[in-house]
Amino acid sequence: MSTAYTVVSFDLSVARTQMPIDGTVQNPVDAVYVIALPAAVSLHFGVSGSPWPAEAGKSYEPCPPERDGIAISNVAAGGLLVLGIGYAIG
Repeated sequence: MSTAYTVVSFDLSVARTQMPIDGTVQNPVDAVYVIALPAAVSLHFGVSGSPWPAEAGKSYEPCPPERDGIAISNVAAGGLLVLGIGYAIG
């Protein structure tokens, strides 16, 4: 199996509650890489999944690839969240 990647960013000045990341609902996610994390953010594997506190520099690999999407939650803070999303293809 090969993987396609994309980089997404979010302005953390806006509060979110389980907001789906575009593209992750349509395509199975193989991994989420936290590239930049200036404030507290939770990742949800499966749009209605339980929150996992994200940590900068870590990668998260759902097993099997998450097919229900990835969502984020955060309180309003400053900075830019940058994630690398790896999609399972093939």
